[in-house]
Amino acid sequence: MFKTVIFDPAKAKLLDTDKPVRFVLGGFDGALFRGYTLVLDVLKKEMVAILDKVHFELRLMFGIYVALLLFGFYFVLFRRTISGSYSHTERARDFVQMLPTHALTRGEVQLLKDHFCGTKDDL
Repeated sequence: MFKTVIFDPAKAKLLDTDKPVRFVLGGFDGALFRGYTLVLDVLKKEMVAILDKVHFELRLMFGIYVALLLFGFYFVLFRRTISGSYSHTERARDFVQMLPTHALTRGEVQLLKDHFCGTKDDL
């Protein structure tokens, strides 16, 4: 291609005086800036679309996280309450079973116990 580029001042005046050359140079004067602006507009639109999608996904994941936390706490509290009710039932049964023991024999107490309480599988 070119090994050296030399500026010729006589030809530089031609750029200002020749109408076709001025038309060609003037026609592309703002094209670079307009093209750059259009590229930036496209990039900004893409960035806004991506950030909107990311924001939606983050809100969705946060909602799922909160729902799982609430479900987990509810499940733990529910299980704890049921477990507590079973233990209170067992203590009440033990208390009721001890009441007639002072007046009955051991065999009669066992007979009543088998009749009214059953086994742990009956719970």
